[in-house]
Amino acid sequence: MVSELMLNQIDWLTLSAFLQTIGDLETPLPKETISQINEIGRALSNGDRDAIDHIEEIADQQPLIKTKYETICEQLQEQLQAKYKPQELPIPRQRETADAELQSILENVVLPSLTDPDPKAAAKTRKQKIKEIFMKIFKNDN
Repeated sequence: MVSELMLNQIDWLTLSAFLQTIGDLETPLPKETISQINEIGRALSNGDRDAIDHIEEIADQQPLIKTKYETICEQLQEQLQAKYKPQELPIPRQRETADAELQSILENVVLPSLTDPDPKAAAKTRKQKIKEIFMKIFKNDN
């Protein structure tokens, strides 16, 4: 079991959008990118929450990833806007939250996808669970 990693909503959104992005790619990931993704997964497995900050660096290095990542982030924002009236939009919590369900998703979906030798295929296989992350992080907000 991974030591409990405290992530905020922005962290979860970043992970969800990135994993959806790589799972949706039609072309193989470069070996260097796979290595960088695996390093993020290993760092998270060791409790280094700051590793998430490197996700956007990876996206910026690969134009195809960047375009898809930005599109998915926009789609997630649109889903939020559709779910809530503008005055009710939840403000992403900056505080870190511990949640058993999210911890399970981290251990069984996110980390295995990031540390897999083929993170693209792993994310594609777990596509539905990855999409569910987004709704779970806002489930208790008003």
